[in-house]
Amino acid sequence: MIEAHPEPLRTAIFRFLSRNETKPEKPATEEEHLDEIVRVLRDKYREDLEDAARDGKERDEEREIAVQYPKYAQAAKEKAIKYKDMAGYKRLLAVPSFTLGLVMVTRVRRHYQRAPWFKVATLGHMLENHGAVSDLQTTRGCG
Repeated sequence: MIEAHPEPLRTAIFRFLSRNETKPEKPATEEEHLDEIVRVLRDKYREDLEDAARDGKERDEEREIAVQYPKYAQAAKEKAIKYKDMAGYKRLLAVPSFTLGLVMVTRVRRHYQRAPWFKVATLGHMLENHGAVSDLQTTRGCG
C-alpha cells in the first residue's frame, strides 16, 4: 500500500515508521538521530544529481558546494540553524563539506551506521583534528 504513493511521500512514511520513538523509555539513539539528518541531506543531494543529469550539466570539482549542489546546500544550512544549540551536532553541521562527506559514505555501503566512527562525538573529534574522517577510524571494524 505504501508503494502506491509517490516517491517523496513513500520515503516519509517509511522513515516515520522506522523511527525508534514508539516508547518513551526507548528514545532514538544519537546514531539514529544522526542517521536521520544524513538521510535528509542525502535526499537533497540526490535531487541535485538528478537535476544536473536532466539539465545535462557536468560536475565541476572546482565549484563551491552551494553552486554545485544548491538543494543540498540549502538543506545543510537549515539543519545547521536547527541544531545550532546542540553542541555536537552544531560542530558537524557547521561544515557543509564534512556533512557532504557523510552523505557520500551513505551512498557506498550500509555498514556505516554500525561503524565505530559513526557517533556525533567521534565525528566531532575527527573534524576538529583532521577535518575529515581519519584513516585510522575508518579501517577499524569495517572490513
